Amino acid sequence: MPALTPHTKVRMTRSTLTTFLALALSACGRDAAVQDEAARQATADSARIRATADSVRQAATADSLQRAQRQASLVDSLSRQIGFDYGRAAIRAAGRSILDLKVEILRANPSVRIQVAGHTDIRSSDRFNQALGMRRAEAVKLYLTRAGIAADRIDVVSYGKTQPVDTGTSRAAHARNRRAEFAVVAGGPASRR
Repeated sequence: MPALTPHTKVRMTRSTLTTFLALALSACGRDAAVQDEAARQATADSARIRATADSVRQAATADSLQRAQRQASLVDSLSRQIGFDYGRAAIRAAGRSILDLKVEILRANPSVRIQVAGHTDIRSSDRFNQALGMRRAEAVKLYLTRAGIAADRIDVVSYGKTQPVDTGTSRAAHARNRRAEFAVVAGGPASRR
């Protein structure tokens, strides 16, 4: 091997340095490419995670909305009132079909408790109307218990003529006031109609 002159040493040092720099730069370029790819992958992963989270949120919102709609429908059906003939506590055919729907809902929702409120029109004495309102509420409770609903799930009260829905004096006004109203008191949102 020939002797190394200072000039040769400088050339070798430059060559080695150039090679080293070239390798370093190419490695940095690879690192930059790797880093760019990692950044793209992280962005894609982040976008997928956000999309999944949005999808889960939307599904939860849709599920909550459906539950709220079912609950509102349940309360609406349970709150539907029935009417009575003047001076009577007998449940009419139209009232029986409404009560049959309530029976189905109450069977399907054993934690639900209701209150039945008997009402009358303004004719007759306070005492008579208070008793008639209670007979109406009790008639409804009897119908529901005979259909298999536990009596302790049904509270009854009479308001007689103290809470008219129509203050008129026509036959139609009196008919609207002769009713039994229903309220969910446990196992669902409170409602009264």
